Amino acid sequence: MPGSSSWSATGPEEGGWHFSAPTGSAGWCSGRGPVACREAVRRRSPEPPGFGWTTETDCRCDLVANVFVLSVLPDPGQRIKALQRAARFVRPGGHLFVVTRSPGDIEPRGASASWPVHHDGYWSSEAKGIFQQGVSTGEIVVLGRRAGLRPAAPQALLAGSSAAAQGLLTKLG
Repeated sequence: MPGSSSWSATGPEEGGWHFSAPTGSAGWCSGRGPVACREAVRRRSPEPPGFGWTTETDCRCDLVANVFVLSVLPDPGQRIKALQRAARFVRPGGHLFVVTRSPGDIEPRGASASWPVHHDGYWSSEAKGIFQQGVSTGEIVVLGRRAGLRPAAPQALLAGSSAAAQGLLTKLG
């Protein structure tokens, strides 16, 4: 929750620390220890406005998660920028794990609820500006490549979920 002071860190495990931030963000920092990584992330802003933070951190993580972000961005260019921004927090050789709502989840909902079509998705609440779009694993890989990332193998990380798609992307060098 924004403004909360509840941080948690576990580790070290294989040279790194897992941390959870008050806003629900989580990450893995190698070689820095939980206090250094927490402080680097905290410097971004003690109480972020809306989604995300307004300033950068110098913390680079082995794994960063981007969960259900791409599904709510109405412009494909915004999706690429969101991946590029998330990748700034990944160390070279590290991974960005992306989870989205799948086309198999969104498309039937949009049709049955008569959501207005917009670009490649739907306004689930046009008055509130809530956009929904199903993004497949293949689309995650294409967007990731356009963002300068490469797919990691294997891609079937959350096998058996028809409501979500996922991709594991690697930051090069």
